[in-house]
Amino acid sequence: MQLKHWIVLVASGLIAAAASAQSYTLDPEHTYPHWSVNHFGLTTFQGKFTRTSGKVRLDPAGQTGNIEITIDPASTLSGAARLDKMMLGEDFFNVEKFPTAVFKSTALRWNGNQLASVDGQLAMVGQTRPVMLTVTSMRCTMHFRLKREVCGIEARTMLNREEWGLGSRFPVSVVGNDIALYIQAEGVRDD
Repeated sequence: MQLKHWIVLVASGLIAAAASAQSYTLDPEHTYPHWSVNHFGLTTFQGKFTRTSGKVRLDPAGQTGNIEITIDPASTLSGAARLDKMMLGEDFFNVEKFPTAVFKSTALRWNGNQLASVDGQLAMVGQTRPVMLTVTSMRCTMHFRLKREVCGIEARTMLNREEWGLGSRFPVSVVGNDIALYIQAEGVRDD
């Protein structure tokens, strides 16, 4: 094979690989991470974060990509005003000192062309810890109004409240140690 033909083939492959990777901007009106935690062993408290932003790049063909999500912890909303106020303070999110929580992916794991899980680092309340998100659903379609591709994803993980130092003055008998974090997000394709 002549050198120029080889260069054309390599260049074509690189262009095709670049073309298969797509980037998306999270739609803040359709992205609501929410949490749940046991309360007194009786019920489950739930809440959500109402201000989230982020970028996603997905390449199912190359089985690569990256995700970065920023959450504003001050936007937590549980429906209980006293609990929301408490969560903003030093016992929980300490939003004056730590105004953002950021998740950055380190590896995306695929099952065929479906995203199965995402490994990453979560920076929150002055700590950075590894977190794995299990993807329970992912679907992309052409949005009827936007006339652009939109992808929706649902994922979940568990956080250890004591490891993060969240509500450390509350014993596990009052506030459970396992915090379930669910992420429902929609991203609009950038093009």
